[in-house]
Amino acid sequence: GKTPLNFVKVNNWAPTEVVIPSDMGFPIIIELHMPAVVSVQGELEVECSGVIPSITLEMSTKGSSSLTGYVGTICPFTMEVIATGVEEQFDFNYPMKMTTHFKNGKLNMVFAHNENTKSSTQEIDLVSYVVRPFTTIKPIVYVDGLPLSAHKNTKTIHSEDKPKSLTMPYGETFGLDLKVKMNTETNVFGTQGLMDYASLYNYN
Repeated sequence: GKTPLNFVKVNNWAPTEVVIPSDMGFPIIIELHMPAVVSVQGELEVECSGVIPSITLEMSTKGSSSLTGYVGTICPFTMEVIATGVEEQFDFNYPMKMTTHFKNGKLNMVFAHNENTKSSTQEIDLVSYVVRPFTTIKPIVYVDGLPLSAHKNTKTIHSEDKPKSLTMPYGETFGLDLKVKMNTETNVFGTQGLMDYASLYNYN
């Protein structure tokens, strides 16, 4: 028979809010939040009616996590939050279909695309990681539900280096059509850049 699977978990793994007084009388606000959501949906099918029993697991696992931290203060004249911080966004998507059965005394396991990926005509992002430093000025409104990083006054802090991009295919050995796409402004790029970065910490 078939057994449906449905699991959703939402949590804030780093609820941190700190207010420090300063010599000038302005409060120094430090906030760090890491909301995350994980979703697992699919079905488990156990087939015992045939000569060879089999188990099929079709599942779509998705997750998203955002680590946002900033340091700022409150302007006493305009009652606005003036802050600068960093936002890290991590997402993963892993759709798969696994079938196991016994054959000739051995356990065979087959991984394949599930129905959602077969019907898709676009590329599917398995893992996505984005880092964005920002600065912002936002009015103090506690009920708008809008984070600092999503406000219209938020500006992304860009690097002095030129944007670089890299596309590297891999997985052909195993019959997989996978690609790694990278867009970055960092100067730590390529083998030489990583070696120069590691030399700052004595390669530890």
